[in-house]
Amino acid sequence: MSEEVLRASKDPQWLQIKNQIERSAALILVISEGVTKKEYTQNWVAFEVGIAAGCSPAKPVIAVQGHAVRIPIPYVTHYFSYSNTLPPSGFKESVSWKAQFNMLCYSLFANTFYKPEHPMVHCPMCNTEYHYHGPEHIIKCPCCPCIIERNYHLVQKPVDIER
Repeated sequence: MSEEVLRASKDPQWLQIKNQIERSAALILVISEGVTKKEYTQNWVAFEVGIAAGCSPAKPVIAVQGHAVRIPIPYVTHYFSYSNTLPPSGFKESVSWKAQFNMLCYSLFANTFYKPEHPMVHCPMCNTEYHYHGPEHIIKCPCCPCIIERNYHLVQKPVDIER
């Protein structure tokens, strides 16, 4: 939703965003460096995720990790992780990545109950379950500091929970 649209309404911005999420098929988050620069922005992301999770039924949350930044996303249904094995420009220009993302979005918007054929990742530390989409064999849980092997086994359980 653009700033112009938000400012044009007499409703508070939180209510406008809430109403838009409730009318949406899914919430797509693009996690970039800008999200972690201000606590203010992180709070809005948490608010939006909370609204999506609180809908009945809960809206799918697709998190696209655009940079190697960490922000907790307590409720996520589809997670596209940042890949440090690709050059940064490869993330934006990767044909296979874009095709996979487009196929997921098409399938999800055509049927909001769409479930990919591969099993969900289960984090043994926070018990979050989500569909992982990405090339990495070692992934960082989008909800907690846990590091998980692609075959869904715990690799490392961090002692420090700070991000």
